[in-house]
Amino acid sequence: MRRYQILFPVSYNDGSTIPEELIANEVSRIVDEFGWASVERGVIEGYWKNEYGNVVSEDMISVFVDTVFVSRYHSAEWFQTAKLAWEKLFKQDSIYITHHDILVIE
Repeated sequence: MRRYQILFPVSYNDGSTIPEELIANEVSRIVDEFGWASVERGVIEGYWKNEYGNVVSEDMISVFVDTVFVSRYHSAEWFQTAKLAWEKLFKQDSIYITHHDILVIE
């Protein structure tokens, strides 16, 4: 089983708030594709250096999904395509997505 984690921004790069419905629609797309998703609403603070060497911060929320019944190739391809769409939708230079193998303890 593979877990994907997506960090969605809560604000556009100009500082204005991304409408909650926009994020909810994208979570619904994930649920439609994979059957479920979880959202951590606690704010995640991300920090990095921009091209000028200045430290920049951004608030994000975490969405994760375990791809149980879907092939790895399909999942990776779907998230790669979605990443490009999310970067445009949320007006971001990049959307951070990670994935890793997980083992569920039963």
